[in-house]
Amino acid sequence: MKAIKALVIIMTTLIVFGLVFLAYGLLNSETKKPVSIDTAEIKTKQYGTAYLKEPEGSKIVAFHSSAGKLFLQITGGNMKERIVTVDSSTGEIVGTIALNYNPALSQK
Repeated sequence: MKAIKALVIIMTTLIVFGLVFLAYGLLNSETKKPVSIDTAEIKTKQYGTAYLKEPEGSKIVAFHSSAGKLFLQITGGNMKERIVTVDSSTGEIVGTIALNYNPALSQK
């Protein structure tokens, strides 16, 4: 009988300690502050006005930004439909992709 009594006391103590640690963990995790970023350390480069040098009559019909690049879908200006890629950090034109397929060019 003494062994059962000792087991009950030990297991009760373990349950109490477990509940105390669980409560401490729950309360401690809710009080953590979110990580803040010092915006003074973030430096942005302003490049003023960026010129696309597209012919007169050209129109930007769509745009998308991804991975530091700006993709502009341009039509008109007596040219084929095209996508112009601009580096967002410098404003420089990275490249141009013509969208109309010309089968004569692919056979060479």
